[in-house]
Amino acid sequence: MSIKKNLLIFLFVIAVFVSAIFLYNNNQIKEIGGEPFLNIGGWESVFAGTCSSGSHNMTGWAYSDVIGPISLNCGNCDGTNCVQGYDYGVNIDSNRNLSGYAWNSGIGPISFNANEICANGNCTGAFPEASAVDSDYSAKVVYVSDGTAKIKGWARALAACDFNGTTCTKNGAGDNAGGWDGWIKFDGSTTATFVDGGLPYNTIIKTVGSEYQVQGNAWGGVLDTNTPPSAVLGEIRFLPSAKTTYNPNNACPSQTPVAAFTITCKKLSGTVCYFNVGSGITLVNQSTDADEATCSLSNDIETSLWTPGGTVAGDGNSSFLPSTSSTNYTQSISLKVTDYLGLNNTLTKSYTMRRAIVTNFSCCIKDKNGGGDCSTAATFKNCNDSGFAGLTVNEGTILHLKDNTSLTTAHTVPAYSTTISNRSWSYNGGDITGSGEDVSIPITKDATITLSATDTSLLTDTESKLLSDGAGGMFSKIIPNPDFIEIPFD
Repeated sequence: MSIKKNLLIFLFVIAVFVSAIFLYNNNQIKEIGGEPFLNIGGWESVFAGTCSSGSHNMTGWAYSDVIGPISLNCGNCDGTNCVQGYDYGVNIDSNRNLSGYAWNSGIGPISFNANEICANGNCTGAFPEASAVDSDYSAKVVYVSDGTAKIKGWARALAACDFNGTTCTKNGAGDNAGGWDGWIKFDGSTTATFVDGGLPYNTIIKTVGSEYQVQGNAWGGVLDTNTPPSAVLGEIRFLPSAKTTYNPNNACPSQTPVAAFTITCKKLSGTVCYFNVGSGITLVNQSTDADEATCSLSNDIETSLWTPGGTVAGDGNSSFLPSTSSTNYTQSISLKVTDYLGLNNTLTKSYTMRRAIVTNFSCCIKDKNGGGDCSTAATFKNCNDSGFAGLTVNEGTILHLKDNTSLTTAHTVPAYSTTISNRSWSYNGGDITGSGEDVSIPITKDATITLSATDTSLLTDTESKLLSDGAGGMFSKIIPNPDFIEIPFD
């Protein structure tokens, strides 16, 4: 027999086989559709009330070559391809789960409700694919990429499962279903694959302009080895009218952000914060959101609420001024981070706030501004005292400097509950006489004297004073030493 004749015979056999399946399926659809179906199982109980199309966030149509149009919302009803007088529609909730019903005039309601589609809630061995996972049986939206998500899982035609008004009573084909089990799969079918962007997803939700379109296909039946094979609805295509108000970016795994922070102090030792008087404490945001790398801005941290510190955008930092009424107190700091899905997390820490070391010293000039012989603490005054500001002094005049807690004027204040362990003086205008608490220097115009002090908390602070005259200077006037000119003798 020629190759050409063999090929013709093979094609004829295939055509007969396909025709048999088509006729068988049509007969089964007739058996489960029409008036006999409408009296089975009290399905009317699941369609309560009159149509409220706006309460269902999926609209439009799907289509099967076997059963024709499938309405996704009662608002689609044209009197021919949908059931009138009832409220139905498909919904996607904030947890990414699909629920509700679609409708086809041949097979009736198609349920997306997880509590209905398995026999009395038990899905063990329910699915026509051995690889199906019981825990993932219900239809759910899964994030794919920015602007795109897919629908995975299953829905079920209630006509095929002996629905009792509350739940399917069989996981396989019902007694009146003509051998069809009613399962409809939305993703991963190798028989009917919709390819978008090179990725094989059956049903996707995609952002197109300002719309969220439902695209692709589902698979409404499985060819098996039975003779004749189980009924096959085949490919169920989503038409251009199929849309939803559900943003596919909201399908990103909704992981709660984790609040974390630290603070910047003069010194931070555990939970003890030494702060500079008059300077703010920076609140450093270290919070994370595990899903932001996957879903970009749609799940990133939207706001950070600091107490104290106020609300800032994103995972920003803030600051606050420590209390100046106490040198040692407890400060509670909390951070609440909220992402764009409204998920939030709060962290609260308590810190012991202690005033850090503040270095300063006092001045005295013998017989000037009440200085006497500068031998006692009482003769020293604040170096910024108005009495010094009114003086005219010559360069080279000795300025005595003192840093001692017995001074009633300016002196170094160590951190809370510490003592001074070291003092270091520097002067760029000449030599320093003395060390420790008491030194003296010759006044040089526009020279700077600096004291660095360290306390037993190992904190160091410095204080510098500029020896200048005129407006804002330490003295009214500093007279330079005269220049000596050698006069030759004849």
